[in-house]
Amino acid sequence: MTKAMFVMSTGRCATQFLAHALEDRAGDVVVEHEPIGPRYRPRLGYRKPNKLYETLGRNLHIQRKFFEVEEHLSAGRRYVDVGWPTFAWLDYLEARFGDRFEFIHLVRNPFHVAASTLTHGAFAGREDMRTRTCFIRGTDRKVIHGEFAETYDDFTPFEKALYSWLEINAHVQGAHDKPGFRGLFRFEELFSGDKGALDGIAATIMGRPITGLTSDPYDQHSGRLKAGIELRNEALHRTVVDRAVSLGYDRDDLESSLDVPELEALYMAKRVAKAT
Repeated sequence: MTKAMFVMSTGRCATQFLAHALEDRAGDVVVEHEPIGPRYRPRLGYRKPNKLYETLGRNLHIQRKFFEVEEHLSAGRRYVDVGWPTFAWLDYLEARFGDRFEFIHLVRNPFHVAASTLTHGAFAGREDMRTRTCFIRGTDRKVIHGEFAETYDDFTPFEKALYSWLEINAHVQGAHDKPGFRGLFRFEELFSGDKGALDGIAATIMGRPITGLTSDPYDQHSGRLKAGIELRNEALHRTVVDRAVSLGYDRDDLESSLDVPELEALYMAKRVAKAT
């Protein structure tokens, strides 16, 4: 049976790299990277089914995309969305496509995701459609980690980016028991030099063996840090680290990766076509 595969992540997890690498091996598989981007408007319907259906009813871009996916499946073509704004649609996708729906969970070190998010200006002065409608905030209704609602407005830009990482990964991890779940993959393992990790995620995404991918970095939207890295809220820090540990990260390695001068130097540097 032909499947529709969705890569669920927070963004800044090398989805551009994966889509770019897999397009060359696509054959009869349709591979797309964020085909309608922020038009999925995940924040509007996140964990709010009524709002999700309202968003669908008002958004022709989403309606057309889901019809396109159905057309690909009916024609016997596997469909792959290698992006991240679909995370809020996970339950809907399962309901709509049934046993034709598959997804993987792609995760990355939270401190690097947050720093990389700030290079795009999110939470640091940029208020475009993506910032407004894709990143989850602690003051939003129905969030998993509502305990941060009262302190959220005092968060630094880095902390707000961390909160979005926390909330999205908690949501996707909570769906690991769904029949369509095909595995958890960590960004760092894809770029560790272990060809088996790349081959494994590629084969899972494409539904057939894929070998020989190289981990050459690729990111056409890299930029430089737009705000300083500052983590003041200890409760958020602990909760983020606990979530990352539950996703397979080593606690000591995580803590050592929060080297502010090193992170700021890395993300202030000019990066061209890199997977960070």
